[in-house]
Amino acid sequence: MRGAGWEARATTPGSDQGADVIATRDNMRLVVQCKLYRNTVGNEAVQQVAAARLHYRADFAAVVSNADYTLPARALARSNNVFLLHHDELPAFTARLMRLREGVSVS
Repeated sequence: MRGAGWEARATTPGSDQGADVIATRDNMRLVVQCKLYRNTVGNEAVQQVAAARLHYRADFAAVVSNADYTLPARALARSNNVFLLHHDELPAFTARLMRLREGVSVS
């Protein structure tokens, strides 16, 4: 994220309130929950980052992982406006957020 022009900082383990990374750029705040898993990522990660978005007053929330997501996690993410990403998608995602912020269609 720093390479894409964002200011990003890791939170302190144990007191992160559901976010592993807090990133800002152009008055936009993103909270990220990072998961390095062998198996699929479930609801807990989505719940944590959704709570973190409220706690940190972030505009966007995402879970970033090397693994896929369960169907219940995908459903919960949709209903809570949480992005679910593979770590390879992060550079394109940050560019997408910038276009979204500028009012450009991102579909």
